[in-house]
Amino acid sequence: MLLHWCCIVCFFLLVGLRVEVANAKIYRKVGQKNLPYRSIVVDPSGRGNFSTIQSAIDSVPSNNKYWVSIKVMAGTYREKVKIPDDKPYIILKGEAKRRTVVEWGDHDNTSQSPTFTSMADNIFVKSMSFRRCSISVIGGALDPGLPGFITAQGRTSPDDENGFVFKDCNVFGNGTTYLGRPWRSYARVLFYQTNMSNIVQPSGWNAWNFAGHEGNITFAEYGNFGTGSDTSKRVNWTKKLDLETIENMTSTKFVDSDGWLQNLPF
Repeated sequence: MLLHWCCIVCFFLLVGLRVEVANAKIYRKVGQKNLPYRSIVVDPSGRGNFSTIQSAIDSVPSNNKYWVSIKVMAGTYREKVKIPDDKPYIILKGEAKRRTVVEWGDHDNTSQSPTFTSMADNIFVKSMSFRRCSISVIGGALDPGLPGFITAQGRTSPDDENGFVFKDCNVFGNGTTYLGRPWRSYARVLFYQTNMSNIVQPSGWNAWNFAGHEGNITFAEYGNFGTGSDTSKRVNWTKKLDLETIENMTSTKFVDSDGWLQNLPF
């Protein structure tokens, strides 16, 4: 998992990497609560265990089998953060009070949405469901008239269960953007009940390097609103998903097909 980080203030981020549970006791039990075995504090002021997010992640041993909580304190973080595949069971969490270049999480009762602002490769994940996130497109970062892309999902087989789901989100900014392009041949993305401003390209989606193989791609929209949500001029190969598929993709079952969420420590 790779995240490009450029934070002005801190954020709230909770990441539980999906892993095979096997026979490991991956959390400690205190009463009725599941708690991580180890907690780490990241604070750029020097009052934590580490001053950078990456150094905290690096301290987690390879082939880790126990939940580790990394609490990120408010501050400025400008780093490229990589969580290797052999370091599962990591939770990153923190909180923000002001807008950041990359925000992820709870602010107050009126603004409980992560905000992503990036030129490219903001967050690199295999599968993710985003809810109530704000996606701010900065057209000035590109050449005049050149549209951006919000997603580039990488599903490689029709049997893969992964994909991106954006639920109850907000797409805004300046310039113009596509909702997505495929990174791999069976890319799958759903925008659901999302507010789209007029920055969204009327065609919505781009086949990129997979022109001629659009039948393998699942790009879908359902119940969206706003001036950019008009689907009358969308590319003709967008998918019309049945209600059962939409309900499955927008529920926790989509990211919890094997029940791994029950092993999260709280």
